[in-house]
Amino acid sequence: ERDELTSEAYGGAWSGTEIILTHRPEDLAGDASVTAMNCTITEAVERAQAIAGDRDIQIISADIARQALEVDLIDELQVYVAPVFLGDGTRIFDVPGGRRVDWELATIDTANARSFGRTYRPKRLSPPAD
Repeated sequence: ERDELTSEAYGGAWSGTEIILTHRPEDLAGDASVTAMNCTITEAVERAQAIAGDRDIQIISADIARQALEVDLIDELQVYVAPVFLGDGTRIFDVPGGRRVDWELATIDTANARSFGRTYRPKRLSPPAD
């Protein structure tokens, strides 16, 4: 059950279709503000892209982002560091036996003096020459 802290993405500052990837979509069946899905990460991203059209989709979960990264569904990674400790959390790159992904810096966000943000893009291997 979603509580006051988790009831809206970005504490209500964001609007749009919220897709929740879960093994128990029936738990959210009564919540009209979300689309709960029990499927693969690829299917969830395809659904989100169909809904978003030409707009961006965002994955707001370290575990789901890691799954998307493993199947090359991440175009950009935004990392923000702020002087706040949120608890243990989930390490996004904690993938024992996972493959290596190298990143290149795309942009630096300097808009907030209390935090800093970086946007990275995965370096793609060039396709083999014919």
